[in-house]
Amino acid sequence: MRRRTVTPGAGLEETLDNLAAATATRQEAPAAPAPTRAPRRERDTLQTEFAFELPRGYVDDEGHVHRNGTMRLATARDELKPQIDLR
Repeated sequence: MRRRTVTPGAGLEETLDNLAAATATRQEAPAAPAPTRAPRRERDTLQTEFAFELPRGYVDDEGHVHRNGTMRLATARDELKPQIDLR
């Protein structure tokens, strides 16, 4: 949708006539066919795990370098676990 500006020197009547003509032209055009619904893809569902690659890697205690991993979204249990008081 384009924005239209009206300046004090330009005729308001002329602007309204142009707007009405544009609206009439738009209404006369044949309607486009309804788009068909595409099949549901995996990315439409909630993704909770994300693969990642570490540029420099992670070296574990045995000296193995790990570059690829999977990160998952935090759950309520992850948030509450550190707050549990076991006294």
